[in-house]
Amino acid sequence: MSELRFDWHPVLKSTALEELSETLVQHVQTMFPKENRGASPEKRNSAYKTISTQLISSLYIGWCADDAVSFPVRPAAYKAGRLGAVQLSHEYTQEAYKALKRLKWITTKYVKDYTRIKASGGLKSAFEEIGVRWMPQELQPRDELIVLRDIKRDNDGKPIRSGRSRKKKKYPCALPETPEVDLWRGNLEYINSELTKHCISLELSNINLDALKKELADKRGDQETYKRLYLHRVQLTRIFSRGSLSKGGRFYRGWWQSIPEIHRPHIRIDGKKVIEIDYSGISLRIISAQCGVNLPAEVDPYDIGLPNWQGSKDERRKSLKKIINALINDEDGDYKLAGTKNPLGVTPRELRKLFQETHPVVYERLADGIGLESQFVDSQIAESVMLRMLKDGIVCLPIHDSFLVPSGYHQVLSSVMKGAFREITGAEISVDLDIVKTDQLYGLKKDEVLEKQKSDPEVGILSGSETWDALKNEQKKLTTKFIKSWRVWSSN
Repeated sequence: MSELRFDWHPVLKSTALEELSETLVQHVQTMFPKENRGASPEKRNSAYKTISTQLISSLYIGWCADDAVSFPVRPAAYKAGRLGAVQLSHEYTQEAYKALKRLKWITTKYVKDYTRIKASGGLKSAFEEIGVRWMPQELQPRDELIVLRDIKRDNDGKPIRSGRSRKKKKYPCALPETPEVDLWRGNLEYINSELTKHCISLELSNINLDALKKELADKRGDQETYKRLYLHRVQLTRIFSRGSLSKGGRFYRGWWQSIPEIHRPHIRIDGKKVIEIDYSGISLRIISAQCGVNLPAEVDPYDIGLPNWQGSKDERRKSLKKIINALINDEDGDYKLAGTKNPLGVTPRELRKLFQETHPVVYERLADGIGLESQFVDSQIAESVMLRMLKDGIVCLPIHDSFLVPSGYHQVLSSVMKGAFREITGAEISVDLDIVKTDQLYGLKKDEVLEKQKSDPEVGILSGSETWDALKNEQKKLTTKFIKSWRVWSSN
């Protein structure tokens, strides 16, 4: 199921959506007249307004992403104050749902315990008239900003897995109310309040945008399992793991985090080109620092002695990074090194030996859950980087161990990233700078872009006729109205 539950979407603030919500409220009131029992008319109508606003916003966001919205039908899915439940009245929500059906504003498809709903009829027509627009939005509730989770285990302590992907089952845990949690909430509330003032979008032709959507599809190729581009999902949530506030803690749920690295240069902040800067081997450096070993900034932590290693340009680096991170986070001993000989040129046993010889203090702690502890440290670093950049008026988007900023601020970001790492770990680190890409360079790797620019210095520079064609095509882009609507809002 790729679609999101209706209450997970932000509430958008728009006159057009408010009018649609009010129409829905009036229809609910007509279908379910006021009675002299139960909640007061004022309280009941307030609940209808809250529910209708949430439903219309979620249906609009789903329409923009060409996706359905997940709508729970079981009464057990609704319970104010219960972790993971819809924090709304089941009775009133079902009445709003019935009104949507009576208006013929939705199509429905039942899947297990959820109903998938999509805008149709008059509601879909209204959305088409509005178009894909940027809109201001209500801030995420403060008590939902920090999430604590753990893994379900059997009687032998082994993780319980489900589905074809065999993913570990997780469940939400009660969050302790501590001064530290309150501070984290306050910081994240500030970060989200700043992010919602800006337009985070993509600059791609409709053809390349469709290509990106297809690339985000599930490996099974099923049209119904596409990961969607929810351009309105810009608020972050901090998620801790294993029932501990010292494990995990990274920032999630920004739509840009799902974009493959090769395509991130097409992301735009307020219409401006972006640059991505990432830390070099941050997990290995954090763990080493925690164990009292500070790796010099110029040392490549992934140079573990593989034959003919080419440094940052080595084609095996990405595979090696993935394997090492899997080992670091393998607290249950599930990860197997089988199959690593071909991409790395060594056997699994040789790889383990090289890793142990290069990073002995890290190797000794592979079974300690040290990976999630290092994630907590890098989440502290990420928080510090975002706060410093935003307070200087610079939008900064996190992708765990890297950040996106408007391209003119790359030197500021680089300095802040190094400073935050030094302050929190006491160690030094180097950072890597990515490239800026235009639509014409879609799908090209960094080395390919650099080579193309080297052979053709005018690549990306348009002639007069090409500029005119680009302007005409700009009006046809699906995301053009999105950035334009933000510019109108920001100018007021």
